[in-house]
Amino acid sequence: MAPSVMIDNTPDFEMPAAPTTSAASQRTLLLAPPSVSSHPSALQNVAAAYDRNATDIQMLDRLAMGLVALPAATYDVVLLLSDVDGSRTESSRLLDRKAMQKLVDSMKTGAVLKSQDGMLGSASAPEQTEAILAGLVKHDSGGDGLVKPDSGSGAQTVTLSFGKKKKANAAAVPLNGVEAAANAKRKSEDISNDQLVHGNGSVAKTTPAGVGFVDSNDDFDGGYDDGNGYDEDEDMEIPDDAELERAGQIDPDTLLTAEDRVKPIIVPDACKPNTKRRRACKDCSCGLKERLDAEDKVKRANADSDLAKLSTTDLNEVDFTVQGKVGSCGNCALGDAFRCDGCPYIGLPAFKPGEEVLDMRSWQLLASPWLFALFYRFGEAAERPPQQKPLRTSATRQPNIVFFLSDDQDFWMQSWNYMPHLMEHISQPGGYPKFASQGFNSAYLPIWLQDAGYNTYYVGKLFNAQTVNNYHSPHAAGWTASEFLLDPYTYEYLNATLQRNEGDVHQDPVSYEGQYSTDIVAEKAYGFLQDGLDDYEKNGKPFFLVVAPVAPHSNVHINEYIDGNFSEKSVVQSPPVPADRHKHLFEDVVVPRTPHFNPEEPQGVSWISRLPRQNETNVDFNDHFYRNRLRSLQAVDEMIDSVVTRMDEAKILKDSFLFYTTDNGYHIGQHRLQPGKQCAFKEDVNIPLFVRGPGIVNGISSVFSSHIDMTPTIMRLAGAKLPSDTVVDDFDGQSIPLHPEDFYRHRREYRSEHVEMEMWGIIMSEGNYGSVLYPNHTYKALRLAGSNYSFLYTVWCSGEHELYDLTNDHYEMHNLYNLDHATLFEFNRSEHTAGIESLSGYEEFPTTTSIAMHNVDNTTIPTRTQLSRIVARLDALLVVLKLCKGRQCIHPWEVLHPEGDVQDLHDALAPEFDHFYEQEQEKVQFDTCEKGYIKEAERPDGVKQWLTGGNRWQDLT
Repeated sequence: MAPSVMIDNTPDFEMPAAPTTSAASQRTLLLAPPSVSSHPSALQNVAAAYDRNATDIQMLDRLAMGLVALPAATYDVVLLLSDVDGSRTESSRLLDRKAMQKLVDSMKTGAVLKSQDGMLGSASAPEQTEAILAGLVKHDSGGDGLVKPDSGSGAQTVTLSFGKKKKANAAAVPLNGVEAAANAKRKSEDISNDQLVHGNGSVAKTTPAGVGFVDSNDDFDGGYDDGNGYDEDEDMEIPDDAELERAGQIDPDTLLTAEDRVKPIIVPDACKPNTKRRRACKDCSCGLKERLDAEDKVKRANADSDLAKLSTTDLNEVDFTVQGKVGSCGNCALGDAFRCDGCPYIGLPAFKPGEEVLDMRSWQLLASPWLFALFYRFGEAAERPPQQKPLRTSATRQPNIVFFLSDDQDFWMQSWNYMPHLMEHISQPGGYPKFASQGFNSAYLPIWLQDAGYNTYYVGKLFNAQTVNNYHSPHAAGWTASEFLLDPYTYEYLNATLQRNEGDVHQDPVSYEGQYSTDIVAEKAYGFLQDGLDDYEKNGKPFFLVVAPVAPHSNVHINEYIDGNFSEKSVVQSPPVPADRHKHLFEDVVVPRTPHFNPEEPQGVSWISRLPRQNETNVDFNDHFYRNRLRSLQAVDEMIDSVVTRMDEAKILKDSFLFYTTDNGYHIGQHRLQPGKQCAFKEDVNIPLFVRGPGIVNGISSVFSSHIDMTPTIMRLAGAKLPSDTVVDDFDGQSIPLHPEDFYRHRREYRSEHVEMEMWGIIMSEGNYGSVLYPNHTYKALRLAGSNYSFLYTVWCSGEHELYDLTNDHYEMHNLYNLDHATLFEFNRSEHTAGIESLSGYEEFPTTTSIAMHNVDNTTIPTRTQLSRIVARLDALLVVLKLCKGRQCIHPWEVLHPEGDVQDLHDALAPEFDHFYEQEQEKVQFDTCEKGYIKEAERPDGVKQWLTGGNRWQDLT
């Protein structure tokens, strides 16, 4: 449901100071198209010529959307400004009939509507027709613009020609209704109020002015004679007998040519027949009743044939312990609406007994710093009842884990859907120096897995800035064997350099110039996989294998080492390079043309709002860029197939977990952006995550998740224990629920509803048209979603803000922050689980029967509130998340409300917290825009905490 809005009557721009004229100066409205908003100097130059005290400025798009209301009968002049390019393309599109009527209503009688280019009154002006239909007329003098006439001062007759004009009839016809000579016509006895009676009893008629005068004279009779031989209505004569005789001799078959007869008949909408179905009379005798009954019978038969008929066995509960076995409940297969409270299949789609459930609805999931979309697959579903067997017990063998990690793979452009082996096997049935300097090299996942008895292997890209010069300073710890791609050659598809490590043996880097990078990574992955299989078969030791090719990242040639002084000449970026065997694929595929793809109007803030619209050559190149991304992923897809095949042949597949995900999302053309990945829009932060393994339910999860959740998730699957000096609360993330019991618990417990994203410094997009360096690309962003809301809130170092309602604005095109913050925001009245979107729109959820929503604790959820109250809560939550550690990152509301009385946004919107959030909390802000994360450039360093005995400051640094 779209948010309700408050009408804003204030001008959209502050006028520059101008000399004050007399009080009698004309009232003027300057109407600016949207493109002018990004060029304030052009607007100010025009406004400088007008009296500031008698001039208003409004944006045309806001008027068209109903966001502003114009005062009635106020303006003497309405000036329609030209677009930035000098045309009136935007005004032609936005000035529809409703918008034009609003303008006319705001004009005084005699007021003028004109355009900056002086062409509004011309016949070629596209707005002219709508203006005339709204009641404006052309200047009598033929000047620029259209005038609002005085509709109440009289009337103006319009001359119509009906038949052949005759000579003036010498016989005058009196207006008193007395019959004249035989050849004279009778006039109506009605005398209009506009007639004047002279002293001699003669009648003269005034000539009224204006539009809408009703002439009571009979237009088909002869006109009256004013005594001077003038017949006013002689243009309206009825044809004489001779004319009628000639007309009767015309052959109608000759009026249309053969060419005319084949042309389609264009029927105006107003003239089209009513298509509403006719109803037969009660005593129908024309046969209509029988015909309608026959049509209804056919429709019912067709509807019955389309129904899915369920037998009694179809209604039984499926038992996953035995293929095809059913139980006695009879409701589980029908879906959640029919399942009992506590049913282990809650959340699964409806299914037939014995079949492996597959639900391919795609839901958006959210995470920090990048957001996951999770896809799950059963592992031997018929043999493992999820309600009976946990993921692991101490009595079972530890599972093998294979983790595929692509680079910069999008979710919303659906590149994963072009990877058939991925869909078959898994989906269906800061840099290395900083990492090492902060001590993580001795305390991260592979070390903990080795402590739990795992062999650990890694092949591909591990870190940015892990180079041929620093790979040994120190060597990456925790891996039984590894082979890492090294800068500056990491992203060169045909010039890779890798460095191999086995225990304490560290080889020198090896160049593979001329060989395809993904194929090299694949061959080395097969070798590590075989090592893991051999040790698993011989000693029962499980393995953890990570495979990280660079596809579909762009091909990057680094010209110079980047030490913080990045420039446009530092690198050369080009489309990803596919293997020769895949270069012919997907010739007709293009970037999905969504509403926010290369939009007509600029979107976003900061440098994004100033991007030009991409021309056809640019769009064609970006489509090629997209196709090469898909082609480069085919070698990755083949590698997945080979790994799964080897695991299946070794008979360990059913006991193993397979993950497939990526590090970043990607955009191409959305919001006019060139190829890239560093924004807070959903294309950049939503990424695919596919998981397959024993006991994992099939379908798509609506759980918030993130990269920071991967370590606790894998640790839990592996049964690994943390070191004695580490506790679960030290993790910024939490284990992802994969088992049905986890989902069942999740439905009844609060879990994180938030994601925080940050970016610092500069940005340069990719591709032929993206090699432009944009500074000041520093922002803090919060993604918050709950039962019936979904927001993206961003604060930029420039002081600009963004607020998008993703429940109704799926493509993040309408920045609510620019509205008056007194505007009422209306929450959806249907429960929308975690604000999750689908690829084709939003999933439908059952609506409530009452006006108010209810959450888990059955407390009333408000249906509307002011934007200012929402923004204040989002900003305070963003302060916590930008500084949080451990549990604070998972449960940020606890930081603001230590007493536990607030669990989500609806709780925080309680009126008693208004002053706490809106007055006591310091807002997120930047003192300067820096090239990287500089703590001193950001504020605040903590938040106020709500406590019963009195609020207190909590420093989070």
